[in-house]
Amino acid sequence: MQTVFQFVAMPMTALWYSGNTDNERDWCEYVSTRRDGYFFNGAGRFSQAYRTMLLSADRSCLGSECSHVDTALDRMNRNLEMRITGNLADDAAQWDTAADWMFVCDTDSDIPTDNPFLRSFEGPLGTINSLDELLADRCAYRLRVKGVGIYEIERGDWYQESLVNPAFPLVQGGSIRIEQLFGRRGGLQHTGLKVLVSYEPEVTITVAANKLLILMARNALSTPVMVGGLHFDLARASILPQANVLGDGPAPVCIRLPALKHTPQVWGVLSKCNYL
Repeated sequence: MQTVFQFVAMPMTALWYSGNTDNERDWCEYVSTRRDGYFFNGAGRFSQAYRTMLLSADRSCLGSECSHVDTALDRMNRNLEMRITGNLADDAAQWDTAADWMFVCDTDSDIPTDNPFLRSFEGPLGTINSLDELLADRCAYRLRVKGVGIYEIERGDWYQESLVNPAFPLVQGGSIRIEQLFGRRGGLQHTGLKVLVSYEPEVTITVAANKLLILMARNALSTPVMVGGLHFDLARASILPQANVLGDGPAPVCIRLPALKHTPQVWGVLSKCNYL
C-alpha cells in the first residue's frame, strides 16, 4: 500500500462549496481508474465495491477479521455516512476578496521539455494539449492561484481500512474475483483520502511572437487548456506585449489565460492505492 497524488484528467468543479451534498458524496465515492499521474473516476462506487467484497468473504479464512466484517456490514446497513471536512464555501468567499495570490510559481527554460513544471502541459496518456506548439522555443511561465485548500475525505464507522487489501480472502469459485476489486479499473484499487482544490487560477505564458498565430488558430476551437491538472479558458485569453527579456530575436508575446470557471476547481486527489 502507498499513497499517490494524481492531477485531475478533465475539468472537475468542486460543487460541494455551494451546498451540493450529492457532489460531496460523489467525491467520497470516486475511484480513479488510472494508475498514471492523472485522476479519472470510473462508473463504479467505492462503497458498492467495499460491500461486495465483504459479502463475498470466505469466512473460513477470515479468522479474527470476521467480527470486523460483521460490524462493517451492520453499520453500512444502518448509516452510510460520508463527508468532506472543512468549509469550502467560506474559504471560497475569503479567496474571492483576497488581495494577494495564495500560490505563485515562475519558471522559464531554454528546453521546455526538460523542465518538469512545463511538462505539465503534457496531457493524459502521453497526449499533448492545445498549447504544445507554443513550447517549442524558449518560454517563460507563471502560474498564480487565488486560493488553495486541502479537504479530507471522511467515511463513517462502516469503513474498516484494514479490510481493504488485495489479500482479503474471497470465496473460491464465487461470482466475484479479487481482480475485479483490486485489478486495473477495480472498485477498490484507489481509496480517496484528500482533495486539493484551487480557486481562480491564472496562467501567463511568454513566448516568441511568431507563435501568436498558432494560439489564435487554437483559440477558434475554444478548447480548454490543461496545465498540471488546472483548466483554463483559451477563449478569454488576453494578449499583452512584453519587453524582450528572453534574448535575441523579436519581442515575445505574453498570453494570459484565466480560470475556466469562476468556481473552485479540483486540482488533484491523494489516494491510497492497493494494486495487484
